[in-house]
Amino acid sequence: MTTKPKPRRAKAKRSTRPAKTKGLEIDVQSADIIGIDTPALVVNLFRGVKKPGGATGAVDKALGGVITQLIKEGEIKGTTGETTLIHTFGKIKPSRVLVAGLGPKDKFDIQVVRRVSAEVVRFLRRKGISSAATIAHGVPMGIEDGLDPQLCGQAIAEGAHLGLYKFGTYLTNKEDSTTEFGKLTVVELDKTRAKAIEAGVKLGSTVARASIIARDMVNEPANHMTPSRMAEAAQKVAKEQGFKIEILENAEMKKMGMGAFMGVAQGTDEPAKLIVLRYDGDPANPENNLGLIGKGITFDTGGISLKPPGGMEAMKGDMAGGASV
Repeated sequence: MTTKPKPRRAKAKRSTRPAKTKGLEIDVQSADIIGIDTPALVVNLFRGVKKPGGATGAVDKALGGVITQLIKEGEIKGTTGETTLIHTFGKIKPSRVLVAGLGPKDKFDIQVVRRVSAEVVRFLRRKGISSAATIAHGVPMGIEDGLDPQLCGQAIAEGAHLGLYKFGTYLTNKEDSTTEFGKLTVVELDKTRAKAIEAGVKLGSTVARASIIARDMVNEPANHMTPSRMAEAAQKVAKEQGFKIEILENAEMKKMGMGAFMGVAQGTDEPAKLIVLRYDGDPANPENNLGLIGKGITFDTGGISLKPPGGMEAMKGDMAGGASV
């Protein structure tokens, strides 16, 4: 990890306030959606559907056809990312029903699930609702003609975690939102599919949280996210996840003849670092090992000539590859 020459500047005070999506909890329940005790139940609708079926149809029937009526009146269209909140007034256990639009059925895929999941949790957060239950979009149609349950669970988790992401480390005033969305329950009546969804949720949450770590690092200003700070972040990950870590300093890199690498950092007072994380997931088969290399220049001002000023502030993101690894 190196940093190219950059103007000297006063060091700002470092904040310890974390990004706000790290506490989201997602679980899976095998249950009847009508009987779920939750502030909000998320169902869905494809564009152009006049009479909902499946889980959405069951909820519509329990509510006396209110979803069908709103479709007739044009208030619910089923466009991708559309959100319509309906109060149940005690007719079913969930206090509210949120109808999420899935768009046209012939274009429905995992990416739509991910996007809709993000839109839903952001909408609920704006409404001050702290928890909700959701059906697994696309899975109730059946494995043969619908989405793979595990992939669906993964997409729901990734969308929810990343949809709530905000980098507020240096904000002096908090936003007016009084409630943070903290829990999402995925409901699937079939126990076999529920188990597959649960595996997907676990993987999706892991991927999303790793992405959030990288986002936090990229969003830091360049005078904070120095090579030394990247090394600290890597050490924290290594300790938490049980990775082996090796950090090469200038003297070691010089001894190894890494002149080109060290030359990139010659014009700055920040020492270069080469960070190596090792994870032996399959020690019995070393040929299965993969090597991931990420560029870690924490501020890129240019090569043999300085880059133009337009867009220069974005060059702090030149370490995104290293952050992702």
